[in-house]
Amino acid sequence: MKRSTLVLWYASTLVLLMSAGTATAESLENQIKKIEKAYQQTASLSAEFVQTTRVEVLDKTVTRHGRFFYARGGKLRIEYSGDPMTHYISDGSHFWIWEPKAKKLDTTSLEEAGLPDEALNFLGGFGNLRDSFQITGGKDGFLKLKPQKKSSYRSLRGKFNDAGFLTDLTIHTASGNISQYRFFNLETNKPLSENLFLPPL
Repeated sequence: MKRSTLVLWYASTLVLLMSAGTATAESLENQIKKIEKAYQQTASLSAEFVQTTRVEVLDKTVTRHGRFFYARGGKLRIEYSGDPMTHYISDGSHFWIWEPKAKKLDTTSLEEAGLPDEALNFLGGFGNLRDSFQITGGKDGFLKLKPQKKSSYRSLRGKFNDAGFLTDLTIHTASGNISQYRFFNLETNKPLSENLFLPPL
């Protein structure tokens, strides 16, 4: 996964806290309020995932497995299994790309990593979703988030379970690629070691 694709994870982690519903204006507004409340009540998230990406320029579909960990304060760790095995790590201020097999570590700041404004707002607090996205709902149970400003992706589309957490996410990038994620074994508010959000010594 390229660094430009990684920034989508910050936005997609944001919608992990969303609830599903109908497309009426009133219910959509209630959902947005629930998002903010859920974020305030969620100190940590972790899950396993399967990612399927259609790369148009290569006419190829790539499937990868992994797991992620999130903690309040913008702390994030994404671990891809397989080859190449790559870990993306942030303590909320710095950003690392760790390749365990090659024992290679790249370091940068979040700003230098090129995170979009909506991701930085999410990392710094919850922010106002309507400042970053145009949000619409549908009868199919999906919600669509379109960035207000120019971004590396056109939209996010997610489906949620009865508990209000994301189970399926589709990311449409500006380059034409489409990435689909399926999340499972989701856990919330479980204690997570600080070492998860730091690079190996």
